[in-house]
Amino acid sequence: MIAPIALLLTAGAFPDGAPWGHAGAPQTDTCAGCHWDNAPEDGSPRLSLDGLPDRFVPGERYEISVELADSGAVNGYQLAASHGRFEAGSSASEAEGAAVRSTRPQGSWPVVWIAGNAREPVRFWLAAIDANDDASALGDRVLLNTFESLP
Repeated sequence: MIAPIALLLTAGAFPDGAPWGHAGAPQTDTCAGCHWDNAPEDGSPRLSLDGLPDRFVPGERYEISVELADSGAVNGYQLAASHGRFEAGSSASEAEGAAVRSTRPQGSWPVVWIAGNAREPVRFWLAAIDANDDASALGDRVLLNTFESLP
């Protein structure tokens, strides 16, 4: 009897989106922390960062689009960078320093990355959830991928 109650509690636990720290960066979790029914799909080709430069210039602003291909109606993402900071590109995302997350399901979210003064490659961790819209943590797909931009 406890398991069904736990599922009901976790299904509506975060009505404003997942808590920060679930992009899969070192010492953080991923969407699989709450959506545990399926194994995370690491290196998912369904995830991309359109507009991420192969080489960045310190201090430059880059308009990037977080893309989740073939997304369902219920989805979201979190993105973290090892250097620099983000700004939300629309009201469908919110940024907090070197991290940004969705606030509304879309499948494509514009964000702005402001490159820091790193003299080393910048690593990006992207985690997305493609949920099955049954209001539970079960049956959802967790997609993960990493990207890099060189100085």
